[in-house]
Amino acid sequence: MKIGCIVLNSNLIACDKQTSIIKYLTNNLYEIGESISLISYFDNSLEKLKNVYSEKPDILFVIGTDDVIYNHNIKDNLARISGEKLEANQNALMSLKKYCEKYNINFSMQEDMEVLLPTNSIALTYDDTYSSGFVSKSGNTYMIFLPNDIEFVKYNYNQYILPLINDLVSSTCKTQVIKVFGILEKDIKNFLSEYYGIDGLTITIVGDGLDNTIFVRSISTLDENKSRDVISGIISKLNKFIYSLENVSIYKMAVDMLKIQHKTITIGDTITYGNITNRIAEIDPSVITSSSIYTSFEKIKLDLSIDTNTIKDYGEYSVNTIYECANSLLSKSTGDIALFVLGSKATDTCFVAVGDLDGIHVYKNKINIKNSDLQENLSKTAMFYLIKKLKQNDLCF
Repeated sequence: MKIGCIVLNSNLIACDKQTSIIKYLTNNLYEIGESISLISYFDNSLEKLKNVYSEKPDILFVIGTDDVIYNHNIKDNLARISGEKLEANQNALMSLKKYCEKYNINFSMQEDMEVLLPTNSIALTYDDTYSSGFVSKSGNTYMIFLPNDIEFVKYNYNQYILPLINDLVSSTCKTQVIKVFGILEKDIKNFLSEYYGIDGLTITIVGDGLDNTIFVRSISTLDENKSRDVISGIISKLNKFIYSLENVSIYKMAVDMLKIQHKTITIGDTITYGNITNRIAEIDPSVITSSSIYTSFEKIKLDLSIDTNTIKDYGEYSVNTIYECANSLLSKSTGDIALFVLGSKATDTCFVAVGDLDGIHVYKNKINIKNSDLQENLSKTAMFYLIKKLKQNDLCF
């Protein structure tokens, strides 16, 4: 999808707030595998607006200022491009009246001007702000005017803009989402190099360290068998890294699988300091039967009755020790599955044990203790191993 963005300001030196809106839009579009291909800064000009519009983007964001009169002139120029005129919009009027009543503001000419929008546009409003925006369509381009208010943009992005983009994407192409963990973006690209450059098919990777989302989009005119073969090939190549074929977080996937299988989990935690429990509880706390954070090894030995000979023979941070921790945790809890994370910043290794009465598997992970996202990365790693256990160590989809 071709997305453009224009920042209109008579003082292009003072446009930090508008730039923050672009950053917000860019980050959120990136999460769904889209990007802004063209960003332009200039003063309000009908001719310059027409020049950008002539590039025929699918979506054109136009970001205004704090000034009512200046924004009015922008709206007027956008209306002219669509061959429309400005008229009082009732939804914008109702929203502005609520704002004025809330802050005891009397209606004036400025308020009358603010609610004037292109005739056939859809108003974008937010009762906690003075300004209004709109969505209008000219030809095949959706023009989205946004005032210089980040809270306004956030509210309307979730309520109207994101659904619009999703509808446009689904109407022009088919999208397959593949969620993978434990592989870097550059390595994914190497794995999938043969699939790049196919006419009618695009592959976009949205990376977050070891947690990556792959969007495979094929236009409607692409042969369906060819598209299916490509997706099957990608899944086959990345099979051992895949945790979902839907655009869900790794935590949501783990919780959903626990609920589908009617299983609960008991958690023992050291180096992630309860982050795993908190992440799961945000989604559904009912899948957790118990959770303990161990800040010292003495507490682990006391609570879980670990055989001192095991620690003596193999060390505190070892495969044998965490196996005993997970086994003891499982026997002392009503949870169906035990998950234990054992590590410390004094070491460069973290062990994750996950299992049930049929068996416990231990995974050894090298860690970078200087990584600022260490807790989150290890928490996601534990979730990946949990999903692997729930899928009976078979990640074939």
